[in-house]
Amino acid sequence: MWENRPTRPTGTRPNPIEEHPMATYTCSNCGMSVNATCGHCDEALVDASLTKDDGSTVQISECPNAHGKIKSPLCCGADMSCAL
Repeated sequence: MWENRPTRPTGTRPNPIEEHPMATYTCSNCGMSVNATCGHCDEALVDASLTKDDGSTVQISECPNAHGKIKSPLCCGADMSCAL
């Protein structure tokens, strides 16, 4: 499916897709999957985690160019998981 996906021009920068694999979130219930890109720079969001004040962690996706981060998406009423 993704073999024929167009690649981005790299110019003088390293290819961000090779440097940071895109986070793919998958629903453990129905199998739906989601990829996301940053609305500011169109770079693929990368998988990360955020540690809350109580010590627990939340899975997130963040822009590799520091434009922000989002919590994992929901599907079938539960958080979707990401494994790279």
